[in-house]
Amino acid sequence: MQAQHMYAQAMQEAENLILGVGVKRTILLEGPMGCGKSSMLGSLAAKLPDHIPCYFDCTTKVSGDVAIPNIARLDNGQGYVTYLTNEELGAHLDKPIILMVDEYGKAERDIKNSLLRILLERKIGSYTLHPDSIVFATTNLGAENVGDMLPAHARNRIIVLRLKKPTNMEWLEDFAIPNSLDPVVCSWAKDNPQLFHDFQDVPNPDDNPFIFHPQAPSSEQFVTPRSLHAVSDIMQVREHFSDDLLTASLIGTIG
Repeated sequence: MQAQHMYAQAMQEAENLILGVGVKRTILLEGPMGCGKSSMLGSLAAKLPDHIPCYFDCTTKVSGDVAIPNIARLDNGQGYVTYLTNEELGAHLDKPIILMVDEYGKAERDIKNSLLRILLERKIGSYTLHPDSIVFATTNLGAENVGDMLPAHARNRIIVLRLKKPTNMEWLEDFAIPNSLDPVVCSWAKDNPQLFHDFQDVPNPDDNPFIFHPQAPSSEQFVTPRSLHAVSDIMQVREHFSDDLLTASLIGTIG
């Protein structure tokens, strides 16, 4: 077993860890693009109906989007500054929440630093999350070279869990069949396990042209569990399309 795979875990196991320690510790799900990290919020919300799901997308935030100054005054007229937090963080709700900090590795440096306290202490500004609240985060693999960086002081405050890509059969049994994806797509996935291979197991990108590989940056479209879901959406209404349109749309989805 190669070192970079020693801590690889499946989505269900990752969910169990978040449910087990997520009220005390932030789990950062580090995994390949399109493998279902962002779907974890919905899955957790289904298991915790008394919690309010909150989604904070770091890629859409710039400096000042986490909290802004709020001028307050004492009875004697002296002023001081408090901070109002972004509603997406759910800190103002004073109820149990499930906070997903998505794409943390791609956040600007100021955003990363602004979120450190909520990741470690469940506090931000003068707000403290409800004690039953769960916080977790996601990021892509740094090796994918898509801009995900974790400074050492941030990584040390969280538990980083490397996610593995599902095998073709895991994807079929755990996602595709339960969600009624198109039978043709399911059959193709069943017959082609290489669609789910990890690029770190493929030294030469020419050996597997289906998947994303950072050494083949010219690849504009490729297969991931997410793009297979998109292909299924197309295939389920293909009777409305010409052959040329169907082919072009599939190329535009998976190459």
